[in-house]
Amino acid sequence: MGKPPPPPELPKFLDFDGIMGNPHCYTPSQPFDLGRYEIPNRRIVFVNGIGNSFQDSYNHAEYTSKLGQGVNVHGIFNATNGIRNDIYQSCLGLQYQCTNPEKLLYDEISNYFANAGPNATMLIVAFSQGGIITRNTLHFYPNEEHKKRIFVLAIAPGAYTDSRNCNTVKHYVHPDDPVPTLDKYGAKMHAHTIFPVANKVPNSFKTHHAYQDPIYKDVIENNINYYLESGCLIK
Repeated sequence: MGKPPPPPELPKFLDFDGIMGNPHCYTPSQPFDLGRYEIPNRRIVFVNGIGNSFQDSYNHAEYTSKLGQGVNVHGIFNATNGIRNDIYQSCLGLQYQCTNPEKLLYDEISNYFANAGPNATMLIVAFSQGGIITRNTLHFYPNEEHKKRIFVLAIAPGAYTDSRNCNTVKHYVHPDDPVPTLDKYGAKMHAHTIFPVANKVPNSFKTHHAYQDPIYKDVIENNINYYLESGCLIK
């Protein structure tokens, strides 16, 4: 699966939550933040994968904050509409169809830089389907100056962000995890941005496809703290 990207014209955002979601069962996609202290000119945005409730996404943002000096983390809650629908949404995303979370991330980037100073930067931490959402958003995002100030830390991504669409991107994958193999074209084209993680870590998950799997703790913590201190990712 995976294909060459389409022309980077402005996307048409499909209201997937509205079409597929059941408002009595599922919380729609939405932005949020933890309400903690911010470091000037730094913003961390977390984007979750499939099958997550709002509380799941919030817990992942809290985990991200814990690894990053307790700073505020802004979240793009990528709502679940049931696992089957989430997988279908991911398949659409792999074909560059943007849906609700892409629109939210697009607006988060645009609004942040519109109100921030010239030295402000952003770190997007994306997990699983969050990698698809991030790839698509940055592919279609039109402001090249903003892109130069965006850094991407992708954990077990479902798709690979083109390094030309941001300042720096690092994709961390485990060889036993099948999800990062979905975007074969992206993996081939952006192989220089892919970094394998350690095979064996105590208490790690069997499939190694979990954001809080201990195999990813060090790379998340080290990159976030390096970003907070220097404004970029580890070289």
